[in-house]
Amino acid sequence: MYISLNTMVKENNMVEQNVISLAKSDVILYDNYLVRIIIIENSQVEVEDILQVQAAKKQLLGDHEHVVIFRTPKYGNISKEARELSASIAVNKNAIAKAIIVKSISAKLIGSVFINFHKPPVPTKMFKDEDEAEKWLREMQAKAAGK
Repeated sequence: MYISLNTMVKENNMVEQNVISLAKSDVILYDNYLVRIIIIENSQVEVEDILQVQAAKKQLLGDHEHVVIFRTPKYGNISKEARELSASIAVNKNAIAKAIIVKSISAKLIGSVFINFHKPPVPTKMFKDEDEAEKWLREMQAKAAGK
């Protein structure tokens, strides 16, 4: 199903603690419980893929609260059923907030539908810039911790 790679690499000034590579995505845990989900270009994300991402997050985090950066591909799609599952309480159980990184007009449209129609149960916001997304997520994390 997936391959787990333990690494200690810096990306965007964050230390990767673990990487799990799946068929259509990479799930990366960074310090301070930030998870980056990177969807592979030209992927059609289905319910099965979301379930695999959830299993990877569970392996990396257990039941720890976390924030998520979801990096969409420039070209790709996510099924309606996968969007619905992604907005469910079960999938968002331990999430504090989610940032969706959009690099194309189609990804922005899908992200807008996801946020406004499917209404995820945690604060979710779209960004073009990952640094801005991380800053917002860290603010949400601090707010959740009562700081």
